[in-house]
Amino acid sequence: MTVEIILKKILKNEFLNVSEFSLDFLRRNQKGDIENNFIYLRTLGMKPRKMIKYIHILGMERDILTSNYNNLKGLGLSKEKIVSHPSLLGYNQKTINGNFQNLRTLSISSQKIASRVELLEMNPETIQNHYKNLINLGLKKHKISTNAQLLGRNPETIQKNYDNLIRLKISPKKIVSHSELLGMNQDTIQNNYNSLISLGVSPQKINTHIHLLSVNSKTVKKKYEYLIKLGISPEKITSQAGLLGFNEKTLQANYDNLRGLGITHGKINTYSLLLGWSPKTIRTNFDNLISLGISPDKIVMQAGILGRNPQKISNNFDYLTKTLKIKKGRIQTYFQILMENSDAFAKKLRILKLDIIGLKRRDLFDPNEFIAFFLLSPATIMAKKKYCVMNKIDFTQNLTFLKKPWLKIVAKVNETITKKEANDEGKKLTSPLKKKYDEWMKEYKKWSASFAERRGRRVITRL
Repeated sequence: MTVEIILKKILKNEFLNVSEFSLDFLRRNQKGDIENNFIYLRTLGMKPRKMIKYIHILGMERDILTSNYNNLKGLGLSKEKIVSHPSLLGYNQKTINGNFQNLRTLSISSQKIASRVELLEMNPETIQNHYKNLINLGLKKHKISTNAQLLGRNPETIQKNYDNLIRLKISPKKIVSHSELLGMNQDTIQNNYNSLISLGVSPQKINTHIHLLSVNSKTVKKKYEYLIKLGISPEKITSQAGLLGFNEKTLQANYDNLRGLGITHGKINTYSLLLGWSPKTIRTNFDNLISLGISPDKIVMQAGILGRNPQKISNNFDYLTKTLKIKKGRIQTYFQILMENSDAFAKKLRILKLDIIGLKRRDLFDPNEFIAFFLLSPATIMAKKKYCVMNKIDFTQNLTFLKKPWLKIVAKVNETITKKEANDEGKKLTSPLKKKYDEWMKEYKKWSASFAERRGRRVITRL
């Protein structure tokens, strides 16, 4: 019986899709029983349509075919992966094992190889070149291992995809951290990008939440509409664009959990970032605040604190009470200070003592007497002090005067001034001080963190 007759018998209508080249190759290389091999492959779950693309495997010796299959299984490949990539059965075991070991030397895990079986068909030298190209683009070894499919893409395609992401204002650092995008179809990425822009997500936010570029644009639109349904405003959605990466079920569960804690719909919209936190995390953070004596009503009013690291909150609480001697009741009343950088807060109190009140370093200073200044910016207080000094307004007997709005302060000099004019005058004095203070404090925070790491203590241990 000829090869054609056997194939027509077992493949039926699928025989029409067998190319003349494949047929001729099978004629010249047949060593086993085609019909028996067909039955064997069918028992593995391989469909005739898959076989016709690699028809030569039907002509292999049965022992070799079975041995190759068992070898692939021994390397960790599932039956489903082998059946979906029948060409692997046609390689000799030495080649397959050599390719496998080459991938392992590049720190590609057995599990990754088993999920990206197409890499076993590639020349080791080609794989090595692709690997070096990815390293040259800035990818770390663990990123290549995680996204092993990139080893199957040629350097020209990878470079083109990289350049396209740069054109979309995605930073090199972000590309490297989300290297899976280098393997995606760039038309798809462009469509996803355009869709995000049309929803009002800025290029800067897309760069921050770069993972959204890998999500289908229709899926993102659906999530956007779901957030709108939950009452989250378009402005909040686009400012917290990361929420578009959550599925509807998760968003609803997180929303219901927040409502269950007594957080109003309006507060959820204000602190929409909380929708990205799991109920378990929110509950842990909530319970931690309760343990510090913060009342549920206050937590609900300043719900944003539920998104802060509870350990950091507890550390700040201990530092403020034990080191800076601020009474627990004061913190429980003005607990927003727990969300501040505690080193910066301590420095703010030091500025209040020395530069605003005018005390000496060794003078006694009880911060509990100045709670009115806990939440004010030193730049604003300094600007108001400067205005008072310039205009000979005595505030020394009543420091809380510096907490008053600009209209009340400027009215001491000009009773007819409007609120806008007073605020503008205040802004003129405050802006340069604020800029200087913010820049200085930014560096101070870095330095104090480094100091604490080196010395094992805070910079300021007494006020």
